[in-house]
Amino acid sequence: MKTNKFWYIFASTGKNAFLIDWIVKEGTPILRAAFAHDDGKRFVRKEEFKPTEVTYTEDEILINTVKLTKYEAQGIWKDVALDLHFQLTKRHFEVSPLWIHTLRPQIPFFTSRYGFIDRGTCNHKDFSNTPIAWATYEAKKLSESQWTLISCSGFDDKESIFEVASSKIFGQWASSAYLFFKGKEYKLNNPFSNFFNIKMKHCGEAVNNTLEISGRVRYPDVEIIFKGSGDEKLFLLFEQEGNTQIKTCLLGDLDISIKIKDETYTFEPRRKSLLEIKK
Repeated sequence: MKTNKFWYIFASTGKNAFLIDWIVKEGTPILRAAFAHDDGKRFVRKEEFKPTEVTYTEDEILINTVKLTKYEAQGIWKDVALDLHFQLTKRHFEVSPLWIHTLRPQIPFFTSRYGFIDRGTCNHKDFSNTPIAWATYEAKKLSESQWTLISCSGFDDKESIFEVASSKIFGQWASSAYLFFKGKEYKLNNPFSNFFNIKMKHCGEAVNNTLEISGRVRYPDVEIIFKGSGDEKLFLLFEQEGNTQIKTCLLGDLDISIKIKDETYTFEPRRKSLLEIKK
C-alpha cells in the first residue's frame, strides 16, 4: 500500500489568502492551490506532473519553475505568481502519535509548523508580516479518510495560534488541539485523554447556511470553546477522493474563548482561518 504524502502552506491577511498543496499521490506528483482575493475572486488550480519533472526531499520541492522550501515559495505556475520569503519558528505540533496512523492507515499523520512571512507576494497580493502555517501529512487509505481542520494564526497578537483537527475512527470523531497563547504552548494530542477532554459539537455540518466546525476542550490548565464557520458559498471544492470531498474555506471566521486559571479571554478573528472538511 503506497503512502500519499502532502506538504502545504497557508496564510491569510484577512483580505487575501492562499493554500498551496504539494502531493505525491500513488506515486504521481501533483501541485494544487486555492486562492481567495479581496475582490471576491476565489479559484483552485491543479496539475499533475511526471515523476521525472519533479525533485523533492522532506524540506525542498522543485517543480519546473516552482520552488517550495521551509524558507520560500518562488516561481510562476499557470496564472499563479509566487514570491514569498518566510521564517519558521521552533514551534510545531503533531496532531496524533505515529502509532495511531500505523494502526489506522486512513488517519493522517499530520505535523504543523508555524512562522511568519517576512516579505513577499502571492498573485501580486502583499503578504508581508503575515503568519504562515507550514504542514506535512501522510495517509495511506486516502479515499477512506474523513477529517476536519481549523487553523488560525494571529487571533490575538502576531504569535497566537489555534489549531484543532479531527479524524473519524470507528464512526466517532477523534480530535487533537494546539494552542500558543501568551507565550505558552498547549499540545493536546494524547488520544486517550482527548477522548474525554475534547468534545466536538459540529464537524462540517450546515448550520444556518454556514458550515461549522465547533467544540470544547477541557483540561485542568486550559479550557477552550471554539467555533470555526464560513458561508457555504465560500467553501471551494478542493478535491474529490473516492466518495469523499475536500471542501476548503480560506477566509473562515473563528469565535474562541480561552479560560486559563480564573481569566477568560474571548476573540472573534474574521476571515483569518483555514477551514477544511473532508467527508
